Amino acid sequence: MTQQSAMKTKLILIEDEPGHTRLIIKNLMKCADVEILPFDTGRRALEYFDGKTPDDLRQHLVVLDINMPGIDGFEVLRRLKGNESTAAVPVIVFTTTDHPDEIRRCYQEGANLYLVKPMDYTAFQVTIDFLAASLTMMRLP
Repeated sequence: MTQQSAMKTKLILIEDEPGHTRLIIKNLMKCADVEILPFDTGRRALEYFDGKTPDDLRQHLVVLDINMPGIDGFEVLRRLKGNESTAAVPVIVFTTTDHPDEIRRCYQEGANLYLVKPMDYTAFQVTIDFLAASLTMMRLP
């Protein structure tokens, strides 16, 4: 096993809704070997990345809500992908918005995957299980 594959994934969860944060953490921790660092604002999440190098960010992954007060997910995505130090960090947008224009905008800004949060609890859990299963199979830069 290489050193990189032995490292635990650090999932940066940027979500302002406490209920969603609890559900995501609870379900991901059951299914995936990840360290989850939750942030409830875009500003706090961006502060986490300040001063970090690409080497510091190996094995990092961002799960990002779009609809947040203050610095919204679009701006967080734009700043992460526009910064040489953070541009390679994969970003999964996980939001309630399913409008085609917003989906297109996220991909244009550099999102690696766009998942829609279902409103139904069971469907929400299935989506989190999908994300957790993906985490066990994906390889990060």
